[in-house]
Amino acid sequence: MGALTLFLVLATPWVIGCGALRLLGVRVLHDRVAYAGWAWLAGSLVTALLLCGWLLLGLPIDSFPSAARVVAAAAVLLLAWTWLRGRRTPPMAPPVARSGRLERLLFLAVVAACLALTVDRAVRANAAEVVLLGDEARIWASKAKAIYVSGGLNERFAALMAQEEIVLHQDYPLLNPLLQVWTFAHYGRVTDVENRWVIQASIAALLLVAAGALRRVARPLYAALFLLLLVTSHQLRVSTGLVEADGLVALGFLAALDLLARFEADGARRWWRLAALALAYLAWSKNEGTALALAVAVAFFILRLGRRLRGGQALRGSELLALLLPAGVVALHLLLNARFGFVNDITASDAAGSFAARALAHAGVHLRAAGAYAWEYAVRRPGETHLMFPLALVLLLLFPRRIGRLLPLFTLACGLALPGFLLVYLGTPHDIEWHLSWSIQRILFQLLPVVLVWVAAATQEIAAAAGCGATARPGSRTSGSCCPRAGA
Repeated sequence: MGALTLFLVLATPWVIGCGALRLLGVRVLHDRVAYAGWAWLAGSLVTALLLCGWLLLGLPIDSFPSAARVVAAAAVLLLAWTWLRGRRTPPMAPPVARSGRLERLLFLAVVAACLALTVDRAVRANAAEVVLLGDEARIWASKAKAIYVSGGLNERFAALMAQEEIVLHQDYPLLNPLLQVWTFAHYGRVTDVENRWVIQASIAALLLVAAGALRRVARPLYAALFLLLLVTSHQLRVSTGLVEADGLVALGFLAALDLLARFEADGARRWWRLAALALAYLAWSKNEGTALALAVAVAFFILRLGRRLRGGQALRGSELLALLLPAGVVALHLLLNARFGFVNDITASDAAGSFAARALAHAGVHLRAAGAYAWEYAVRRPGETHLMFPLALVLLLLFPRRIGRLLPLFTLACGLALPGFLLVYLGTPHDIEWHLSWSIQRILFQLLPVVLVWVAAATQEIAAAAGCGATARPGSRTSGSCCPRAGA
């Protein structure tokens, strides 16, 4: 692929995302680090939705990039217009944490180094092998190729998808395949390497969003250290070289929780609107993403109900309308699966009975196996998750009052997600050892960025209390006399 074509593949969704952020009221000044990651998340989702609509209308796939560039041009005009207006009435910048300049520069240098390392990993992976084997080929790329060679979501596509020797897990969401089709449309044919780039960009976006989330809850030095833990985790290294969807899930999960936490902290509606978009991205990324989006929504409304009972303000009707986007994405996914007859292999009934019957029948054996694999990958192999999961549990048990109040949305969402994943393992129709060996690392990776942010907030809290005799709580406007404010 030529340099210009690759630039258009990556730059067009990002520019569209910048325009979407501006419509939502999000500016660069609101978070200079996370902004580029949010723009990629928003732009890739909008591009995929537009492409899906284009396909449903039966329009030619190869002509879609030209239409998308018109949208990107409109986004550029919007950004230019608002920039000119902003010169006359400059927006108020958020408060800056009290930390040394050298420490802030070190944080930015670590962010830049992590991005450079990610690009290097992607280049090396793409130079080493094509998309030929494993889940990246049999699930994600195969579905993208079926869409492209069929010319859309039509009967020919359904016929190709019905051949299990070609495509596995036909019921998986379309975000990943549609982004690959976006690449195919630029190249004019199916590719076996270049289609990785648009998915690999989500890993870079994940690092930027994680950097912003970490910086919001911890001083720059802490944030830099935890970002290094994320970029050196085993599964992130693996995901950087593959065209799979786990990076999309991790990005959507972290972004949705961080944005909702920002909304809870200052009540700015821009965070709520962008969080709804992140939930749609998460729900459309993978089946696990749909489950995590549900966990985030349930956790948010449980906490909101608690605040409402204590006299807090209820959500406005116009704010609830934003949830139509993630709900619509889920509805679209279910309708397409119903139209083409795609069935989920986990929840479908088989000779052993229904999902519930399998879960009850194999609960003991599967529970022991799941515990053993979780211990193996979360504790015995430090490089997988850097012991973040047991550390989070230990901190919560040792300091329940001090840090139990930190990031309650993160805590409750993970608390709801983990039993959900465990239930899937209890009712799986597959051999439990095989299922765990192929999936447990991915599940832990999808949760890892959120757990890292939680542990960073907890250690910041403990360090502030031990070093200053005061608490620097995430999102607060004050902190101890010698600790920087953690809420910038």
